[in-house]
Amino acid sequence: MASSIGKNIKISIFGESHGAAIGVVIEGIPSGAEIDLIELKRLMMERMGMDMPGTTARKEPENLEFLSGVRMENYYSRCYATGTPISVIIRNENFNSDDYAKNEGVLRPGHADFTQLIKWGDYADIVGGGHLSGRLTAPLAVAGGVCLQLLAKEGIELSAGLRSLGRHELSCKASEAFGSEDFCSEISKLVEDVKKEGDSLGGIVWVRANGLPAGIGEPIFDKVESRLGQMIFSIPAVKGLEFGSGFDGARMKGSENNDEFCFADDKFCMADESSTDSQPANLNDDECGDAEFCFRNYKTKILNGVKMMSNNCGGLLGGITTGSELYFQVAVKPTSSISKSQKTVNLKTKQNVFLSTKGRHDVSVAIRTVPVIRAATALVLYDLFIDYKENHNG
Repeated sequence: MASSIGKNIKISIFGESHGAAIGVVIEGIPSGAEIDLIELKRLMMERMGMDMPGTTARKEPENLEFLSGVRMENYYSRCYATGTPISVIIRNENFNSDDYAKNEGVLRPGHADFTQLIKWGDYADIVGGGHLSGRLTAPLAVAGGVCLQLLAKEGIELSAGLRSLGRHELSCKASEAFGSEDFCSEISKLVEDVKKEGDSLGGIVWVRANGLPAGIGEPIFDKVESRLGQMIFSIPAVKGLEFGSGFDGARMKGSENNDEFCFADDKFCMADESSTDSQPANLNDDECGDAEFCFRNYKTKILNGVKMMSNNCGGLLGGITTGSELYFQVAVKPTSSISKSQKTVNLKTKQNVFLSTKGRHDVSVAIRTVPVIRAATALVLYDLFIDYKENHNG
């Protein structure tokens, strides 16, 4: 078994939730690439959910130890890739296995305890989720964080935010300011109420990528959607993915969902744009009045004088970038570990039992998944961008 992925940028992730350390090996980062360690640490702090309501009380220091592949600068504010594999470990220091020992043999509803035991038998390490734990998103974020910086140097910017928590749609102000005071104040009462019930919440995360040139992606198996799908679904708790209009588009007619083309300087283009017969997906920023429209503010771009009048395709046609904003949303299930009593079984006693999960768990893992999804997206896009540059002679 190998937890590896990638073509030009290859990563291998290792470790367990309650093991000595977790880590990642990153191959393909070009020699001389600068890595801003302060920026990387900032991303890791976001993943930890520092001071954000509804996130786990397990706050690992997450000190990044670079073992190979980089040359450190003085004061450790930045380093440079040597061109050889970069290996990074993060030591696990703040974990408590006692709660799992007390419930040995009891399957946790919503977790992969059952499937891990079926697959690996008595040798399975399921404490804290083992290798399948959300803890393993830390090394994924490290690798993706490096690629975020490399994409930014190419003029490609990625942003992500939380669209909704449970059935609550966040305002534009809160959704687009992840981790800010606006963000925290809007979700704080929501998560506190659910926490008192001993329950949890799922959420929907949006992702936008701007600055991508047209022509990235390959047919069939290497479509941008195909590559992103494999990566995003590797993140624990992710259960759904939609690009552009997504499932809403499935409820439309073709005339409503198709993104029409026009020459940008043609009068008929401007006249048709102002038509009230249908609502274009790409609303202007000043039209973003509520949560429903906030997430339809897709950007379109003029290419060779041709403009797409909307962006229901989410910046992709045939799995290839159009040059407009890449936009997709990710569904994250509610945290499986809850203190509310649930029915399950004890494999050792062969009895039906009730389980109330103890420990330090997120009220909603969707909150801390936002920076992870952003980083994972960067891994895929930078990998694809390398192919694009080679095909266009650098």
